[in-house]
Amino acid sequence: MLIAETDSLLINKIKNDDHHAFKSLVDRYWEEMYRHIYRRIKDEDEAKDILQEIFISLWHNRFKVQVDNNQSIASYLFKSAKYSIIDYFGKSNTIINRDVELSSLLTLAAGSAVDSSVEAKELSRLLKTTIENLPDRLKTPYLLSREKGLSIKEIAAFLEVSEQTVKNNISITLDKLRSRIKDYDPDFLALLIIAAVSISYS
Repeated sequence: MLIAETDSLLINKIKNDDHHAFKSLVDRYWEEMYRHIYRRIKDEDEAKDILQEIFISLWHNRFKVQVDNNQSIASYLFKSAKYSIIDYFGKSNTIINRDVELSSLLTLAAGSAVDSSVEAKELSRLLKTTIENLPDRLKTPYLLSREKGLSIKEIAAFLEVSEQTVKNNISITLDKLRSRIKDYDPDFLALLIIAAVSISYS
């Protein structure tokens, strides 16, 4: 019987840029935190956006993050959620802009370089080629989501398949992209992980 790794152990691995540990942590808390945030703001998309921002912040601050006395990261995450919710209601019209960084990720993944550096252009070409070589069942829903901005429900109706099939195929595509860029920027890879987990719980 496998024993789940503690938050403390996962955080130590994340500080060494271990993306498997980061995915495990996101998977562990995503659903519970989503319910927590949604109960307070009553908006599915905004709750998801807030949660994405929290995990992006966790990744960027991974060298500073500390677990509590119970070796858990829960108190850190839920405190972040508390302040994010306060910030949400403090903004005019209670609207939070979608995370710019995640949007940049998806734009780059669709083939448009957002940076003039050689590495960014190389990465953009790699992702574009990877997407172009995917079978239609994977490529089409991904492009409809990322380039056309269609929701999972809209894509499912357009392709005449179940919403779960769409989620599965987009998640598979993100996994393939993650595999191709594993030797590149760890921040970029972390964002792909968040995107994949977000879809799996949509």
